[in-house]
Amino acid sequence: MKAAIYCRVSTDNQEREGTSLHTQLENCLKYCESKGYEVSHRFSEAYSGLSLERPELDNLRELVRDEIVDVIVCYSLDRLSRDPGHGVIITQELEKHSVKLETLPKMWTVQNWVN
Repeated sequence: MKAAIYCRVSTDNQEREGTSLHTQLENCLKYCESKGYEVSHRFSEAYSGLSLERPELDNLRELVRDEIVDVIVCYSLDRLSRDPGHGVIITQELEKHSVKLETLPKMWTVQNWVN
């Protein structure tokens, strides 16, 4: 199954508080590995989640429309959108093109893999 990972921060505080782009990507990659997904695309950006027009989100939505990926993986739903209306729009686009959306379980961290 081909996967695309989408990571987003909107503030420098998020970078310092443990939801940095690097942290999100690292955790999403481990999640995909555990599911046997082939990560074909990675998107990361520093942008407000209240806007539907974001450069990397636009690129991700284009992949969905072109049916290039089977699943989108995000650290959490609020990384994809902070606006419920936009969340519905994105979800409908995914459903239309039979693309799944998966977020990491609440307690999922790379530390789960250390031992």
